[in-house]
Amino acid sequence: MTREYSPLGEAQWPASLADMKGGFATRLNVYRTMAHNPALLKAWGPLREHIVTKNALGAQFSEVVILRTGHRMDAPYEWA
Repeated sequence: MTREYSPLGEAQWPASLADMKGGFATRLNVYRTMAHNPALLKAWGPLREHIVTKNALGAQFSEVVILRTGHRMDAPYEWA
């Protein structure tokens, strides 16, 4: 059975994720969708921090890596 999950709005935000409200977790729809599984979003936080903000590549090179990966994986949404 396939389920579709829409990003959670402010009213549906789980109480267990109250400490993440207003931070990175509510900025993008991908994180709002992950909020359907609070344990997943909580576990993703530290990894995201390392990959997105505290990496050795720098912002410009990180973007090149993301775009190159999107191209290689045939992910047109990365270009949109």
